[in-house]
Amino acid sequence: MAEVKETDRKSGIMSLYESESVELNEAYTQEVKKEVVAFANTNGGKIYIGVQDNGVIF
Repeated sequence: MAEVKETDRKSGIMSLYESESVELNEAYTQEVKKEVVAFANTNGGKIYIGVQDNGVIF
């Protein structure tokens, strides 16, 4: 799984993309709750909140 480097944080762009085990969300919504349950019922994963699907952090 990719890690976010300090330089990536400073530029505001994450070097991650959505996959089976990584979910990027702009805000905490009802949809995030569903994703947490889905990850709990599979092999797990990471959810990043405050990140657009293209990796831009806000």
